[in-house]
Formats: sequence, C-alpha cells, structure tokens
Amino acid sequence: MWKVIFLWTLVLLIAAPDPAQASSDEKINVEARDSETETRTGFTRLIGDVIITRGAMEVRADNGLVRYAENRLTELELTGEPCTWKDRLEDGTEVNGEASQINFDIESNSIRFTGNAFVRHPQGDVTGDILTYNLDNETLSATSTEEGSRVRYVIEPGSGQARRVTGEEEPAEDNGEDDTPEEDNAERSDD
Repeated sequence: MWKVIFLWTLVLLIAAPDPAQASSDEKINVEARDSETETRTGFTRLIGDVIITRGAMEVRADNGLVRYAENRLTELELTGEPCTWKDRLEDGTEVNGEASQINFDIESNSIRFTGNAFVRHPQGDVTGDILTYNLDNETLSATSTEEGSRVRYVIEPGSGQARRVTGEEEPAEDNGEDDTPEEDNAERSDD
C-alpha cells in the first residue's frame, strides 16, 4: 500500500522580541511520511523521513514530536540514528550537527543535541553528551552527563578561538631540547 506523503506547512510565524532575529520570524515547514495528531494533548507525531526547514536551516530525523501550548508551536523533538541539522550563519558559512535526539525549542530559538552529539562549526568541532546551540547569538555549550565522559573541542587553525602559548607569554622550563612552539603544540595531543 502506498503511504501518503504528509506535507504540512506550519503557517505559524514565530514572534521574536528582537527584529534582528529574522530567521525566527520565518515559517517552519514540516514534512513526514505519516503523522498522528492528538488534539486534546497538543501533540503531533511525525512518523518516517521527517524533514524540518526554516529559512536555511534543515533538520532530518527518523521520527518526531511537535508540541503546542496555548495554540502556539513550542518545541520539535526529533529522534533518529542519527538526526542531522544544518544551518547557514550570518556570514554565509555553514554549521551542522548530529545526535540521537535533537530538540528545537522555538521560544528560546535553540537546538539541543543529545546522545552522541556532534557539531561542526567553522571555528571547530565539538562533541559531548549534550550540546546546546543558541541560534540567535550563535553560542554553543557542551555538557558531559556520564561519569568519565568529557566534552571535546577540536579548534581549527586560524579561527581566532585559541591562543597559541609561546615562551614569551609564559616562561618555559629549559629541558635541554630545542623545541619550537609548533612542535610543543603537536606533542600536546588530546590532553
């Protein structure tokens, strides 16, 4: 039996308190293979091949849940192996990420990645148990939740996000070897 492709365009415009948040004023388009809506609870289940777009942002997942409060869209919860997300920053560069679960909080205009979370940003890559990316101010926070787990940042050269430590800024111990700052940094792998 052919499954009906469900295309649902949310014509709700998300009211943003700051006019500079143009992307949050754009409509959100939701596509899925099937859906089920529970009108009493304010939930819509999205089943199979879920695609969510808003402007340049795109999120793909296996399944999803749309939450409403007071007839307003409040959150999109997406699950998949993995869920993927991509967006274009104000300067035109692309940022993307993936996780087992992605929550798009409409009111805070943020994306939370949970479970095998990974975000690639022009300034570097970040992994952790939970990553939260604020779309308005382009900030990323990373959290480890499991004992022994850690967040990890891999900073791209020339991004301006890491300061190279040289002997001029902090006296180095003389160990009798002739090391240059580049060699010092190469020897400091994943501490």
